[in-house]
Parts: sequence; structure tokens; C-alpha cells
Amino acid sequence: RAKLKEGGGGEGGAAVQEEEAQYILCLGVGFKVEYAELGLRGVKQQLNEATTVCSFFTDVQGDWSYFESLVAISKVLSWTSDAHTKLELAEDTEVVFGGNATDKGIGDIRFLAVLLELKERYPDRVHLLAGDRDIQKLRMT
Repeated sequence: RAKLKEGGGGEGGAAVQEEEAQYILCLGVGFKVEYAELGLRGVKQQLNEATTVCSFFTDVQGDWSYFESLVAISKVLSWTSDAHTKLELAEDTEVVFGGNATDKGIGDIRFLAVLLELKERYPDRVHLLAGDRDIQKLRMT
């Protein structure tokens, strides 16, 4: 089970180089994530006109500063202002959040608000998955 994060760090994630993180690909109608273990050269060889650059991140767990560091190195996501209250998605790109949005950090609500607002503006280009910690919290309600 491979997990990938732009910039690495975080619980359970494999660190990748910034340049490699920008070549995680979404191919075809569904998408197949090409992991950095393939190496940057192999992934670049798979680029073609039908390819959409896709950013994948997971396990933010409410850690707002960690999320800000992911956005800082991303070529897919950027802040619309210095206040860090709204994200922008680069043209012809997609983003996949792999789950575990809340749990440990104090930025749970702030992170969810920013992520859901992005999903509302780009419903076909932002993909949200539920992680095990997200599902556990659903069972508590």
C-alpha cells in the first residue's frame, strides 16, 4: 500500500522530491496514479497529450502548517491570497485527497472548509476519499 505526499513527511507517507511530486498522473476517464517509485524518468516517458497532471495528498489530520507546506511546493494548488483562506486549482489539473482530514491537529475545521470550498468550485477536478480515521468518526455519530 503506497502513500505519496508532495514534499513528504506526515504519518505513513513516503517522502518524494518536489519535482517528482508534480508528475503524479491521472490517465484516461478514471485515473491510475503512477507512484514516484517508478522514478521521474519513467513517469515523464508516460506523458502524452491525453495526460492530466494530478496532485495527490493525504493524512493532513488537521495539521494546518503541514497543509500549508504542501500547498507551498505544489504546482497544482495555490493560495488566492496571503490570508490562506481560499485555494486555486491550476488549469488542466486535478487533485485527489486520500482521506484522514481530521484527528490530531487544531486546524481540522479550517482545513475542511478550504477543501470543501475547492470541491464546490471544481466538482469534476477535485476528488475526495474518506480515510480510516474519517470513517471512524462517522461511526461515532
